Amino acid sequence: PRHYTATSPIGADYLQCSIKKLENGKLSGYVHGKLKVGDKVTLSAPVGVFPPPEEAAPSVLMSAGIGVTPMVNLSRALGDSVKLVVHVDHSEANHPYKDLFVGKDTLFKYTSETGRPDAEALADETIAKAGKDNDFYICGPEQWMDPLQQALLAKGAKKVSCTVFG
Repeated sequence: PRHYTATSPIGADYLQCSIKKLENGKLSGYVHGKLKVGDKVTLSAPVGVFPPPEEAAPSVLMSAGIGVTPMVNLSRALGDSVKLVVHVDHSEANHPYKDLFVGKDTLFKYTSETGRPDAEALADETIAKAGKDNDFYICGPEQWMDPLQQALLAKGAKKVSCTVFG
């Protein structure tokens, strides 16, 4: 089984998910190369820890790479409660859904330009821009999220939630 994030708007009459094409990826190669509109697929129930909140609270969305996909509907659900969108990717050209966050306060880091940001420095910069009285949502590689979560909590972040792929 493979898990992909639904990126269609909540309540939409269609299902959209985001699948990054991986070199030598069995399923991603099939989806990108052979699957056509109208083809039938078998799906399982959604999994994950980022359901839309019942009440919007001031929030910071933090992602790396394809970890941006849960932020798509979180951003839609939270609306103006999103105080900052932080994303780390290889380059601007590789940044999925960048246009979705136009109009929001953003902090984008591209490793091809600046190298991989240190968790402490990224937490400092994030809190300096948005403050610590936010709900922080993080999604990306586990080795990136763990030190970032620890750094945010050590700096007094109100609430930090993480989700991993797989």
